Amino acid sequence: WTVRAFKCCAAMRGNMVMSGSMSVRGGAAAVACAAAISAAAHAQPVNVEVVAPESVAPGTPFEIEVRVELERGWYLYAPTGVNAGQGLVETSVSMRDHEYAQFADARFPEPISFGAYDILTGEVVSLFQPVRFHPRTPSGDMLIRGMVEYQTCDGDTCLPPIEHPIRV
Repeated sequence: WTVRAFKCCAAMRGNMVMSGSMSVRGGAAAVACAAAISAAAHAQPVNVEVVAPESVAPGTPFEIEVRVELERGWYLYAPTGVNAGQGLVETSVSMRDHEYAQFADARFPEPISFGAYDILTGEVVSLFQPVRFHPRTPSGDMLIRGMVEYQTCDGDTCLPPIEHPIRV
């Protein structure tokens, strides 16, 4: 399903699924692990992978990386406000409230000006979500949930926006 316009209805959304978990261990070093996400509704020119430490020490800051691999010529809209003002869905990361985790604002690559739009492009676009568990977090598995939302376009075609779950 493609939409032959730069403005896509925000109500048209696909779903993607992933699974994974993260353990909180007192004093354990962070070991990177990846959880692959597969498209369930749309064939997208995008592959999304979430990378997070397998374990972290309470009180130690860490980051969840959302790697968005784009096919050549495709891009995402940068979260600058410029695109949203034109009815486009800007890339965003939002995390659910968690009893023990604190989240800072997500970090995005520097946007590129593309005519009237600000875009994120390249073979891989990495988004980073800073996280810190409270120092008194109990040991054991903790599930962190969130969402990355984006709209993929290539200059001629914009696909419907995607809300992509983050579960680590």
